[in-house]
Amino acid sequence: MLTHPLRRLSDWLFLRISGGDHIRADELRARFTASFLAFMMLTYVPLVLGVLILIAHRPQTVNEDLARDQITAIEDYAMRYVNTYLKDPSNASAIKQFYNGDVPASPLPPGGHALWAGSALPGTLTDGYRTYSVIVTAEVPKAANSTSMVPMRLQTYISADLQNRFRAVNLPFTRPDRPSGKQVTLATTISVADDRPVYATVSGFLSAMLTGVGDVTPYVAAGSSLAASNPPRFTTLSIERVQTNSELATAQSVPPKASDVEVNVRAIVQTANGVLMPMDFPLLMSVAAGHWQVDQINDSPSITVPSGSDSDSSTTTPTRATTSTTTAPRPTATSTPEGN
Repeated sequence: MLTHPLRRLSDWLFLRISGGDHIRADELRARFTASFLAFMMLTYVPLVLGVLILIAHRPQTVNEDLARDQITAIEDYAMRYVNTYLKDPSNASAIKQFYNGDVPASPLPPGGHALWAGSALPGTLTDGYRTYSVIVTAEVPKAANSTSMVPMRLQTYISADLQNRFRAVNLPFTRPDRPSGKQVTLATTISVADDRPVYATVSGFLSAMLTGVGDVTPYVAAGSSLAASNPPRFTTLSIERVQTNSELATAQSVPPKASDVEVNVRAIVQTANGVLMPMDFPLLMSVAAGHWQVDQINDSPSITVPSGSDSDSSTTTPTRATTSTTTAPRPTATSTPEGN
């Protein structure tokens, strides 16, 4: 609808500029149109090139399964390397299957072995070669010809080449333990007396689940997957204390409504061979049909942060624990993660 008015305005403008000469007005319009199109091309082409460059260099989508498989393969390779090294530190030919560097004579007595890989973190990436820092928990003999072992944390570096084949970068070295963190406490700090309904529910539930005394069904929520161990893992159970984070759980009578009430039970169980084991059971509970019930084992209980914590000035607020997943970088190649 605006095409005709704009065209008339354009004709009038160029005719005015040309002093009423129609031929000159057409020439001016043609030159203006060509200049405008050239300007558009000069600005549009760099924009298109910029978009293409961004597309070409956009981060590659991480295949979580492939990344997890890569880390598992690195851990396995590091385990076999450390195990070979500790089995006989003087066997240079066996060690060189994993490590090409200098293997000096070692006073370390043979007979050690790797237990598990504690972590494998991606390190540097240089010209397509990726390194990984792997910490392996191992055991080494206390002395030559000794059957007594001492635990030791060892760290080594594994590289993956352009074909994703592995090689150790260094001899394993000892890794000191991480300093202990500040102590946090469960937010279930309110004591529950042994004559309260909650106490009776958790007592009946744990007795049925752990020792096989009674049925767990009356104590768990409808549709719950909680079930008694079969055969029972323990012979007896005694409860030392029950604590909660809600005053509702301390009432003499069952409240009409309650949900997500956290309860922690300190119990002592006894195995068939008479061994006593103290345990803490964090539970999530609610009220249904006029009675307390166990909804689930609480996998993320609330905590109280210690006073003077660096993380937050409000240190007494209960916090529900959360879990996160860290995705490892994509491997440098897609071939099978294996090699010597």
